[in-house]
Amino acid sequence: MEIRIKETGEIEELTIIDPANGLCWAIDLTGDDDNITFDGDYHTCDQETFDWWVDLIERYQAADNRLHEIRTYLSNDDRERLYEFLEQVVRCDLENYPESLEDILDRWEKLQEGKKAVEIIRSVTTYQDAYGKMMDNDIENPDLHWNRHIDQCGEDAE
Repeated sequence: MEIRIKETGEIEELTIIDPANGLCWAIDLTGDDDNITFDGDYHTCDQETFDWWVDLIERYQAADNRLHEIRTYLSNDDRERLYEFLEQVVRCDLENYPESLEDILDRWEKLQEGKKAVEIIRSVTTYQDAYGKMMDNDIENPDLHWNRHIDQCGEDAE
């Protein structure tokens, strides 16, 4: 999306790419901003508005790329659960969306890590085996996962 900066007359570019289809949707994203007008040739705004959008789009693109990467490797059931998780993001202001999405994705990944740790713990008979497998799978805080398992299953889980 080309934008002419009012103060300088320079033509700048706002671009946000949907990682799922490769299309730029900057016009859709900025469409409700009354500070951006169309003069027949170019969208136009002041430098402050442009800088605000550049910052938001950089943060938004990073969060959207991360979501796409996570979504790509999920089963249909897990993808459905992720969408339910993501409903929490819809309730925030646009300028807070990237950070809200990142927070939700952090929580999703921790949940997935916990599920993986439980699978590992259930597949072994000793703490040492579980610890080794969790480390091999880059699971953070193996002791925490082991202790949670003991708390939930009782001492006989040891």
